[in-house]
Parts: sequence; structure tokens; C-alpha cells
Amino acid sequence: MVLKIFCFIILILYQTNLYSKAANEKEFNQKYLSNYLSALLSFDNQKNNDALKFFENSKILIQSHDSFLQEYVFSLLLDGQVKKAIKQVKYSNTSIGGDFFEGNLLLILDSINKKKFKQAALKLKKLEKFKEDDSYKFIIYSSLKSYIDLFIYKKSDIVEQFGKLDLINMAFQNCYLNSKKTEPYFLNLINDLQSDYSRYTFFYLSNEVSNNDFETVDNFADTIDPLRSSLLISQVKKWIDEKNYKKLTQHFSCQNENDILAEFFFLISNFYSSQSRFDYSNIYLNISNYLNPKFYFNLSLIAENYQFNNNYDLAKKLTKNLMIKTKYFFGTKQRRLQEL
Repeated sequence: MVLKIFCFIILILYQTNLYSKAANEKEFNQKYLSNYLSALLSFDNQKNNDALKFFENSKILIQSHDSFLQEYVFSLLLDGQVKKAIKQVKYSNTSIGGDFFEGNLLLILDSINKKKFKQAALKLKKLEKFKEDDSYKFIIYSSLKSYIDLFIYKKSDIVEQFGKLDLINMAFQNCYLNSKKTEPYFLNLINDLQSDYSRYTFFYLSNEVSNNDFETVDNFADTIDPLRSSLLISQVKKWIDEKNYKKLTQHFSCQNENDILAEFFFLISNFYSSQSRFDYSNIYLNISNYLNPKFYFNLSLIAENYQFNNNYDLAKKLTKNLMIKTKYFFGTKQRRLQEL
């Protein structure tokens, strides 16, 4: 009888312990799932700062929820935390990290940043399976492949399929190779009558400075009307007039792999912005800024995206910081940042 009572007490205690564990586990899951849900809601409501806080408070779910890593990485990229996003993808489960386009892209860019181009080429194979998802991913995959081949084999071999984008890529790739074709490619873009490609004046003149052709640089600068030019080109003319040529090469160099890829991703950001896909535009613009933070002029597009997306506080804050950096003010009325 005593033995039966003893066994009964042990059973009750064991069941109570199991119930307690189940209750604690339920409370545990509810806590993190609640933060995860709050993160998704904040993200959808364009409150990315709040979203990041909730993601951080529910990171334990990263292995148990397939979409968590992608959503968390998107939030980091929107906040400009590209290095942290790369680190998170690298140290997360490989199978989870390979399930979305941007995760694989970040790993490729990490290899390029370390000048491990053959490693980047191997990682590019994982990106290939996404190229048919939409036209943007196909453009990114195809163009990135041509750039990686350029970095490895030191030759340009672009298959023309993307119109003006191909001409832009050819200009930068020939510039990287210091080819004689560089000048005509850039001048064809700059003198295009159908579209405004005046921003390529910067890259063209930067390359001429690298080649110590200051006569060409001075003569070209004499043709620039600062009152009819974008803020970027007006800044270029100011530097050249002051004989401060090094400013151009300090901000951009065709011989720097990161710099030319940064310009490519700026174009991708523009494509997304033109389709009112502002989140993706800002993601790729932050990737561009990660690759070449010296070319801060491009950040004007983020301010413009915030404005179009009715996020006026962030647009105002970024505009102020950008104008301080450029040190260009036009009385009480600032020139539209779209003209940068």
C-alpha cells in the first residue's frame, strides 16, 4: 500500500512537471511569435526601425521559420546594415540562407569585396536558379556574371540584350580595362539626345584624371553650365575649376571593382524606383552605398523614394545630411535632390 501511494505521488509530480514545461514552452513560443508578428506588421507599415527591434527580439525563430531569415535580412538592408546582413546570412543555416535571391547575392558580393573572384563565380551558380523569377533578377544575374568574368579573365564579353544598360556596362568594363574604347562609350552616353545620361560625365572625367589627361578634363569642364546642370555635375565643375582633380578619383575609380559594381546597383535601384517599388529600390541603393560609400551623391535617391512613399520625416533628415556633405546651397531654396 505504501509503495502504491509512493508511486502515485511520483506520477503526479511527473505530470505536474510535464504540464509546467508545456506551459512554459507555450509561453516561450507566444512571446517570440508575438514579436515576430509585430516585426512583420511594422515592416508593412514602413516602420522599419520598429521592425528591426522586433526581429532582434525574436531571432531565436530564425532556424524554425523558413521565411524569418529573408524578412530579417530585408529589414537590415533597408536600414543600411549591409555588413550585418551579410554576417547573418553567412552564419545562418546554409540551406535557409540559399533559399532567397538576396541572401545568395550578399554572399557573392562578400567574396568580391575580398577580391575572391573565383569564389564569387562558384557562388553565382546558386543565384542562377532565381534568374527566371522576374526580369530584374535576370538582369542582375546576367550582368553580375559578366562583371565577375571581367574581374577573373580581364576581358569584356557582353552579349547585348538589355539595350542602354549594355552600353553602360560596356563603358564601365572598358574603363576597368583602360581600353581606348572607353572614351567613345562614355561620350555616346553623355551626348544621347533621347535620355539624360549627364551623370556619366563624372565617371568619364574621373577616368581622364586617372590617365593624367588634364587638358581634356579642363576643356570639357568649360562646356558645363552649372545653372543648367545637375548638382553632381556642378560639383564636378567646381572641383575642376579649382584644379582639385583628385576629388574625382577619390570618389570613384574604374579600376576599383566595388566602385563599378556600386554604379551598376545604383541603376538597379533606379529601375525599381521607376516602378514605385521603393523598398527594393532602397535595398539596392544601400548595397550600392556599401560597395562605394565614398559616392554619397547616390543617396539622394533614397530621400526621393521616402518622399514618394510619404515618409517625409526620413526624407527631410536624409536631405539635410546630404546637403551638408555636398556643401551646395542655393539661397533658401534647395535644388531638387532628383537632379543629383
